[in-house]
Amino acid sequence: MLKNMEENYQGYYPGVRAVLKNKDSIPGVIGAVGELISAPSEYMTALDTALGQASQNIVMDVEHNARTAIAFLKQKNFGFATFLPLDTIRERHLSVDVEKSLEASNIDYGYYRKLRILNANTAK
Repeated sequence: MLKNMEENYQGYYPGVRAVLKNKDSIPGVIGAVGELISAPSEYMTALDTALGQASQNIVMDVEHNARTAIAFLKQKNFGFATFLPLDTIRERHLSVDVEKSLEASNIDYGYYRKLRILNANTAK
């Protein structure tokens, strides 16, 4: 049953679900942020809380393909989704104090790096 829920993207917004279920026919879909991240179980609650609705943002390879996905949603009237094209997002930098606190914590730097990339601004 859980496998079926994952395959049908239950719990996702309708537009997000439509894009993910049709990713074979929409070029450049990498996946939803929530399905692309893995972390040790002790970090999952914090990660889910930090990401919130951003876990349903769809990572795309390039902006052009994100625009194609948007056109697909409009044409089919499937709703909306937020897209993160990898060619237009920029990494945010944290303050020196926050950087030092994170370095002194027990957080694995690899997970910290992933969170920095996900906490990105669009270039436009």
